[in-house]
Amino acid sequence: MGLGLTSNQAKVYQTLLRIGSATVIEIAKSSSVRREDVYKVLPALEKMGLAEKLLGKPAMIRATPVAGALASLILDEKVKSDERIATMKTKFQLLSKAKRVQPLNVGEEESLYALIPEGKAVIAEFSNLISSLKSDVLWIADLK
Repeated sequence: MGLGLTSNQAKVYQTLLRIGSATVIEIAKSSSVRREDVYKVLPALEKMGLAEKLLGKPAMIRATPVAGALASLILDEKVKSDERIATMKTKFQLLSKAKRVQPLNVGEEESLYALIPEGKAVIAEFSNLISSLKSDVLWIADLK
C-alpha cells in the first residue's frame, strides 16, 4: 500500500505474485477479496502495469514481473510529483505578485505577540522576524 495501491489492489497483486496465473474466482478465494471487488480492481492494476489478462476460457490473470511493475509505479509517481511541483510554483508566482498587506506600526513601548504552530511555520516566521528585525525578538518554547 506504500506504493500507492489501495488495500484491495495490494491484496490482489500480492496474491497474483504468490500463485501466478489465476482466474478471478481463484484470486478472490486466495486474497480474501470479494469476487465483485476483484473485477473492479483488475482494470486499475492492468492500467498501472501490475497485471495482465491472458485470453482464453476461462480468462487468466497474472502479475507482471516485480521489477517492471515497480519501475512503472515509480515513473507514475514522479510524473504526478512533477505536475504538483509545477502547479505549486505557478501558484507561488501568482501569490508573490499579489499586493502585500503592510503590518501595523507598533510603537516602541508596545509589544506584538504571535502564537505560531509547530514545525515549518515556526522556522519560517522566525526567519521572517530576524530578516525584518527593528527591535528585540523574544523566543519562548517548551523543552520539546
